Parts: sequence; C-alpha cells; structure tokens
Amino acid sequence: MWFLFGIVTIAGIALLVRELRTPALWAGEDARLESGEEYAFLEPESKGKQTGLLIGVSCPPGFHLTLKPESNVDRFFKRLGVSTEFATRDREFDDRVYIVAEDRRVGAVLYREAEVRAGLLRLFRLDTAGLQLRAIECRNGRLWVVYVGSSARPAALIAREVVPHLSAFAKALETRAGSAREAPEAPDRFAEKASVLAAIAIAVTLNGFVQWYRSDFFVFPSIIDDRRWLTASAALAFLLLYALVMTSLVWLKRSARTHLVILEVGLAGIFGCFGTALAAVRDLNAALDASAPQVVDVKVVAKHGRGRRSFACRVSVQDWQDEYRWRIVRLPAEVYDPLPDVWMGHAWLRLEVRQGAMGIRYVADAAVIPAPAEASQP
Repeated sequence: MWFLFGIVTIAGIALLVRELRTPALWAGEDARLESGEEYAFLEPESKGKQTGLLIGVSCPPGFHLTLKPESNVDRFFKRLGVSTEFATRDREFDDRVYIVAEDRRVGAVLYREAEVRAGLLRLFRLDTAGLQLRAIECRNGRLWVVYVGSSARPAALIAREVVPHLSAFAKALETRAGSAREAPEAPDRFAEKASVLAAIAIAVTLNGFVQWYRSDFFVFPSIIDDRRWLTASAALAFLLLYALVMTSLVWLKRSARTHLVILEVGLAGIFGCFGTALAAVRDLNAALDASAPQVVDVKVVAKHGRGRRSFACRVSVQDWQDEYRWRIVRLPAEVYDPLPDVWMGHAWLRLEVRQGAMGIRYVADAAVIPAPAEASQP
C-alpha cells in the first residue's frame, strides 16, 4: 500500500510542479515610455532591499525561449555533442549568448534579423550599475528581461534602454508567428518535455521528504539491518537516477535544453532518488514478506527520546543473538512513554521481528512487558 502511495505522490507532485512552472509567474506595474511603448516592471525585494528587476513587454503567444549568458558548462556540453543550439553565424553573439530554444521561428529571427540580434546583444552588455543580467525569457505572451542585484538607478531609466530592444524582438517574433514553413512540428515540444522531466525530478525529491515524514509518523516497520537496507537503497537510487538521466538524453535528442535538464535532474535527483529508494526498499521488504514472525524479549539499555520535529522515539536494546551488541529500535510514543526506568533494569520490550522479503530484518510491532523474574534479582 505504501509503495503505491509513493508512486501516487510522485505523480501528483509532478503534475503540480508542471503547472506551477508553466506560466510567467510575475505581475508588475504597468508603465509607458515617452515614445508610447507599453511595458511592465517588477522590483523584487527581500528584507526591504532590492534583489532584482524584471522588465517585460507583450509578445505573440506560442513562444517558449530563454536567452542567457553562455557559460563554460554550456560550451563543454556542446563540445561533447550532448546539447545543440541555434547558430546565428554572428561570432560575438554566439560566443556571448546561449539560445535555449528549439522553435525554428526563433532561430530564423536571430539568424536573419541583424538589428534585433544587435539590440539583444546590447542588453547583455548594458551597464546597469549593480544589476546583472541573468536571462531574457519568453513565456505565455510575455517577453521580459531578468536582472539580479540592486541599483540606485530608477527602473524607468533602465526601461528606456531595455524596452525598445525587447519590443523589436517581440515584433520580429510576431512576424514569424504565422509562418507555416518555419513553424515547429509541435510548438514548444522540447520545452514541454524539459518541464515534464524537471517536474519529475523535483517530485522525486519532494517525495523523499514526504516519505521520511511518513515513516517517522508511522514507525513500523522499523529496520534493524541498517547496512543491508542502505546498500539495497543505494543500488536502487543509482538505477532511478540513471533512468532519469538516460530518459533526458533520449527524449530531448540533443536539444539546447538537454544539459540544463540533465544538471537539474542530477542535482535534484541524487537526493530524491536516495530518499525515495529508502522508502521503497523498506516498504517492499515488508509488503512482500511472507516469513513467520519471531517474538523476542529484549532489555532496553538506553532511551534516546526523539528530536524536536520527530514523532518516532529511539531506544537501544540488547541484541537477542549477540549479548555484546546493541541495536537501535524506533518506537511510537505510546510504546516509548510507558517504559520504566532503564537504569534499574526494568525496561523490557517484546518485539515481533520478521526476516523481510529482501533479507532485511525489521520490527513489525513492539510492546512493553514486565522485567523477567531472573532479570529483577540482584
């Protein structure tokens, strides 16, 4: 049941993240230049300090692209042949700007419109006194520039230099919007695939946290063969991460987004896959277990309590197979709280231990019992 819960959780979170990533999620103040060009701007703040500036203009819907400063990472993956971007044959532009788009209409505009290309390049070189250009984005009928940092210059002055170049780009896109010959087979097909893959990677990561909290609230099964559990989980996590990366490589087919998605999937997935694998191995090990329960009475040698944000309590018990070894067992509060004084030797538990379908032993249930008569004697 819990394994299916994990699958449903990943699917649900992926759909939610996919919806949240789709639109241009910002709304700013509307303004107009003296020349009559309309634009919107937003000055994000944190703790009363400006953290960036967004300036946007309207553009035809159906375009999904990003222009960002080309980094060494972008060049590395292009040399490897993992990613491919449009080439404008303008050396300065191609060396300075990385085009994250697969729509041939965008490639045609940037290749043929030298003035538009020069205007965009000016935005990448623009001195904004403290602001750094992160990207030029286009989503859902809006084209905007993203700056990070802070500047003493008013947004209206910066907009005077930015808006004309954005508007020229938007008009060029509008001209190509109805071109059947240059239209993609399916608009934004690679952008859609990239969003789906990134959403799955984020969902896997969030699922790891959800499963951790769920296992902390529902304590049993409580794994006692930690080494086997971690080894099996690490192997499964590697397979999950490998599947995500290979799916990205095959599905995106050397698009301009391929390495960006792989890096996002890898960074998010390396933690999410391991957290998800821990829960999956634990749940499958218990759900498919057909072994007979072994009932053992053990002495509690230490009570560790629980953390500030934890529901599970932990105790150390004397190993029932090796008297010189301790094992950590997780207990719910209703079992932990009634435990008597450990130091008097009166704290004893009756554990229901199972072998597990994968050979990973776990405690399926626990109860407080009185100390045996021989243990109570001095």
